[in-house]
Amino acid sequence: MKRNKAIKTCAEQVGISKLKKEQRACIASVLEGKDVVLIAPTSFGKSITYQIPALMLHDENPKNWTLILEPTISLLRDQVNSLNAKNLSADYLCGVHPLRYEELKGRLVTGELIYLYTTPEQLQQWTLKTLLKENPPKLIVVDEAHCVSQWGVSFRKSYMKIGKVLKNLPSRPVMLACSATILPEERGVVTESLGMHDPLWVEHSLVRSNIFIEINKCKKSDYKGRLKPILRSIEKYGKKGRVVIYCNTKSEVDALWNCLSVTLQESVGKCHAGLSEEQRLEYETEFMTGRMRVMIATTAFGMGIDAPDIRLVLHTRMPFDVSNYYQQIGRAGRDGKKSCAVLLWHENDVGYLKKMMEYQKEDPNLRKQKMMRLEQLSEVLQGNKCLWRGVLTLLGETKVEKHCGHCKNCKEGKSGYEN
Repeated sequence: MKRNKAIKTCAEQVGISKLKKEQRACIASVLEGKDVVLIAPTSFGKSITYQIPALMLHDENPKNWTLILEPTISLLRDQVNSLNAKNLSADYLCGVHPLRYEELKGRLVTGELIYLYTTPEQLQQWTLKTLLKENPPKLIVVDEAHCVSQWGVSFRKSYMKIGKVLKNLPSRPVMLACSATILPEERGVVTESLGMHDPLWVEHSLVRSNIFIEINKCKKSDYKGRLKPILRSIEKYGKKGRVVIYCNTKSEVDALWNCLSVTLQESVGKCHAGLSEEQRLEYETEFMTGRMRVMIATTAFGMGIDAPDIRLVLHTRMPFDVSNYYQQIGRAGRDGKKSCAVLLWHENDVGYLKKMMEYQKEDPNLRKQKMMRLEQLSEVLQGNKCLWRGVLTLLGETKVEKHCGHCKNCKEGKSGYEN
């Protein structure tokens, strides 16, 4: 009874009036000292499952603090700003400057800091390793935990080293891993890499009934052949609210940005790894404040970004796997209102994406696995069966309706062409 009252008080502090049963299960497990993996869709409120127990642990002892690992700097900044706006003490570390390290160390020693956000790469720096050994956290959170298996085996090796760093701490923290898309065959990889101890798996349905999925076939595979369907989709679904357009490469983003900046006669943003941090931040700020409605980006943009009124997510070409696809369309309709996910498709797209994979230097077995996932997603998107059912089945959800009622195939019974 006493704990329930404390949970309610802390929930009010983070701005929540009612908790879902899955959120309660996660919070209870963390407070009992048990590791947890939470699988839940975008807009579910995954951050609540660690913000509340972190606050409760800090109330018990001011030296109890929580470390949260995020995949992007923009994401951790947003989270910190959100908590500070609620008068909750949060900060982030994304550099190794000695003065910054000493400042954070002092705040942890005095019990001032509740939440510290950083990236897996920073976890490998001696400054943070020293800070963790001297002041080990009570709780460690790995947000967007699908990145462990999706990115850790290729271009972000630090994800695979998280468990090793934590194993060397003088006292073991409780661990919570959150994501919408840890694929069934990758669950063991994630928990083993993080060094989790017999975690409780808490899962919520990934159905997003407010998002209408539409696959439109293009008659031409080149860039110009997709331009009219892009403009038509924006006209049909993107007049109100914001629009995110995903491209597979930086060059595709730049080319489309050059075109739409003129064609749409309004301010259009872009985001990819080739831009300077200053440029990316400027575009992201314009988009998040609503001064810019349309953002053209590569896949990482939008991860954890809390923009409630994205009404259209448009893919100019198919993503590489179902995890990327679901993560990206999930950024639409976070406010629960009807939104649309449009994907432009041509029969040559699979071959084009396979060629892109062949140029990447990686383990042959990993490439084979990626090829298989590409073909699985292609089969779903090309078929005439329920699109939501196909996507959710690939993600490991077993109890899915045969006809969702909110995809183009269910609505029309067949796929049409976009001229």
